[in-house]
Amino acid sequence: MLILGAAIAFKTVVSLSHSAEILANWVLTISENPLFLLFLINILLFIVSMFLDAGPAIIILGPILGSIFINFGIDPIHFAIIMSVNLTVGLATLPMGPVLFVASSVSAEWSGTGRRL
Repeated sequence: MLILGAAIAFKTVVSLSHSAEILANWVLTISENPLFLLFLINILLFIVSMFLDAGPAIIILGPILGSIFINFGIDPIHFAIIMSVNLTVGLATLPMGPVLFVASSVSAEWSGTGRRL
């Protein structure tokens, strides 16, 4: 909850300083191809979600990245699904992998051993 609160405070500072628009304009200078930018954002989200939980990542990166793809004409619902799937896959990837710990404890309970792996 502390990370979530810090993410909300960070989002407020970013929106008040108009950093999201500056970053969106910078990303738009990289390429005009929306598929290439979508590929780059997929890699960014995958790396971010290895170290940050999905909730704070959505709060911090959602408005910034969403404005970029809305300018390209990509449906916001489609981008939200892409963002959610990328963040979920990153949560199950090392080095942190918090979803792996949850899956380990659930599988230990379901296997009948009751031991934690």
